[in-house]
Amino acid sequence: WVAHIGYEAQLIKDNRLLANQIINAEGQRMKIIGRGQADTLMGEIFSDAVNALDLARLFSQAQALGH
Repeated sequence: WVAHIGYEAQLIKDNRLLANQIINAEGQRMKIIGRGQADTLMGEIFSDAVNALDLARLFSQAQALGH
């Protein structure tokens, strides 16, 4: 099993994009039998991707641009 997930987080105010981050995560499991391990892999990849978002940096980027 190989899984890739990605998303873009945007900080928007008054319909203006102030800052954004693109997050990607991936993982793999070898010799998996059954769907249970695939579900576990997807859960881990999803958690990794969510935890990779740096909210402090997102707000710092917006502040650096004077927003």
